[in-house]
Amino acid sequence: MKTSEGLQLNNSLVKVILPHTNGQVWIGTDHGGINIVNKNKDSVKYLLNEPDNLNSLSNNAVYALYEDDQGIVWVGTFKGGVELFHPHSSRFALVRREIDTSNPFPWNDVNAFEEDATGEIYVGTNGGGLWKYSPDNGEISNIVKLGNDAIPENLVVVDLFTDHQGVLWIGTYQDGLYAVDGASVTHYEADLDNPDGLKDSNVWKIFEDSKRRLWIGTLREGLFQLDRKRNNFVHFRENGKGMPLTVGYVTGITEDDKGNIWVSGNNGINVFNPDTGYLKNYLVDSPGASFGLSSNEISDLVKDKQGVIWASTNKGLCYFDEQTSRFVVFNEANGVKNKLLVGLEMDNKNNLWLSSQEGIIHAKINRTEPLFSAEFRVFNSGDGLQGDYYNKNALFLSKKGKVYFGGSDGFNFVDPSTFPFYEEESHVVFSEFQLFNQSIAVNEQVNGRILLPSPLNKKREIQLNHDENIFSVSFSSMNYLNPEKNSFQYKLEGFNNDWISLSNAPFEVSFTNLDPGNYRLLVKASNIDGIPGTEISSLAITVLAPFWKTDFAYFVYFIAFVLFVLLAWKWFVGKERSRLKRLDEIKEIHRLAELDQMKSRFFTNISHEFRTPLTLILAPIDKLMEKEGEDSANFYLKTIQKNAKKLLALVNQLMDVKNIEMQTIKLVLSEGDIISLIEDQVRTYQSLSVNTNIGLTFSSDVRNIPCSFDIDKVKK
Repeated sequence: MKTSEGLQLNNSLVKVILPHTNGQVWIGTDHGGINIVNKNKDSVKYLLNEPDNLNSLSNNAVYALYEDDQGIVWVGTFKGGVELFHPHSSRFALVRREIDTSNPFPWNDVNAFEEDATGEIYVGTNGGGLWKYSPDNGEISNIVKLGNDAIPENLVVVDLFTDHQGVLWIGTYQDGLYAVDGASVTHYEADLDNPDGLKDSNVWKIFEDSKRRLWIGTLREGLFQLDRKRNNFVHFRENGKGMPLTVGYVTGITEDDKGNIWVSGNNGINVFNPDTGYLKNYLVDSPGASFGLSSNEISDLVKDKQGVIWASTNKGLCYFDEQTSRFVVFNEANGVKNKLLVGLEMDNKNNLWLSSQEGIIHAKINRTEPLFSAEFRVFNSGDGLQGDYYNKNALFLSKKGKVYFGGSDGFNFVDPSTFPFYEEESHVVFSEFQLFNQSIAVNEQVNGRILLPSPLNKKREIQLNHDENIFSVSFSSMNYLNPEKNSFQYKLEGFNNDWISLSNAPFEVSFTNLDPGNYRLLVKASNIDGIPGTEISSLAITVLAPFWKTDFAYFVYFIAFVLFVLLAWKWFVGKERSRLKRLDEIKEIHRLAELDQMKSRFFTNISHEFRTPLTLILAPIDKLMEKEGEDSANFYLKTIQKNAKKLLALVNQLMDVKNIEMQTIKLVLSEGDIISLIEDQVRTYQSLSVNTNIGLTFSSDVRNIPCSFDIDKVKK
């Protein structure tokens, strides 16, 4: 991209003109790329194809330009396809040096920054020494000398720091410590034989406290304090003259408002005061205490303007809460998606910028509550960064408030006061519907009907049969700037109440075996900066019930149930009536039985009354018959006797009624002639037949019939 002074096009073959909403005029030319005319500044900016820049215009022949409602300019090129220019595609300034193939020093692998008195930026590299960058004009210059001394071209610079006297301190890998004071350069190398010397040639962190003591953190030997007057080092380890710190690999040094020095590294955090002797160690698994640290691997420390200590780790971001003496953690659960943090810096708005192995994070801190909260925005190479990987110590705040980030392929910088954070919400578009893993097109016949008469995002409703129970819905947020950062939250109203996050493609949700009913798929998208949206898009989904679960079917079931209840009630009432009738019959039977018993008792009692007189009558008759002999009078006595006995037998029969009822009568068999017995019984009625003039005779074809019979029962 180039800029010219004055309104001068680079090509007169104009193919298309686009008045942009920002007041600029975009002009597409044939082989001149895009000319952007700024009428207010009276200048023209040229967008051209740059062979070494993949993000430049693909072809300089531009035939079509279109601006959409998001401010994105769509570019149609000749043989180069369609491209887009997003207004937020260059929010991060990028500085990347061209590498000389004949002398390929890794100038773009940036490890550290520092600012000189004129505002120019020192850039320390990983094997390419030092160079300078001018923020005013973008000029780059190599530093081949420190003072009057030449520096190694392949110097690995790890940290840069300027103290209160203006001395530039340079920490290196394998080359000790440099102090540059104007033309004077002092080189401190590791001296293992000197008890007051530096014990490690790998200087990782440099810091000056409020009492102007200079602290040197190393890769393996922990912390040193440089006594400038004596020009010697005090070692703060168990075998040193200083306090016995436990951190061996020093990654961060800062000072709190109480004058305590905080040192972080691969073994938690040491907090000490060299004046008072105070020493405190913070570890994840401290014996008898829990301090809330997310990890013992601390990558950096910083104190904000309110005196709060912040720490970055390989498992998120922490800050120390003075009220509870514990660390509060921000991790993936509450917003920090890139947990492998390598550095942090506080800007002039008291917000944090964090570098990581997966891009850059901005944390807007909310300090209105006792426990802080934060809004995190994530940026990666798709946002114009040098790459996703950033280096340790390569995070710096300049005097003008700009934040610099160094990575493996150059560095970026931003001005937080003017940085265009993206506040607009992303709009969710329902893009595809699949049934049984098959994509359904508009107006496509499915099971004898058209499932989608219009595009899914336009219709926003769909109706399924009960057996169409495996389906998927895909959606997009129309993020053309950096679609890799898309993330969504969704829930199916009527099925689940909690929002479910979806941060990895493909962005689709699948459902199986939904019960018949009405559902709403609710989806909201995070915007380009990763801020969760509040605008909700909905898709109405109706799953029809099978015929046996329809309203008509339930009506039939209801009628059948009512009929069943009525029939059951009728059967129950009929049965109850039968039971009551039977009870009445039983009562009547009992009543009649009692009446019969009363009759039986009456006749029995009467029979007893008759039996006694008859017995008394028979006794005298028997006596008379013995005296009279066989005469006519005796005949009448016999008649009287027989009838009296007959009457007595009848009385006995009446008495037998009770025995019959009680089923106590038994059959008494005896051998005899039944013919003669019957003949005798007939003869007893001869006198009665004579008196009544009735002829009574007895005849039998046989003379006798011997058999077994109950004489008493036969007589009766």
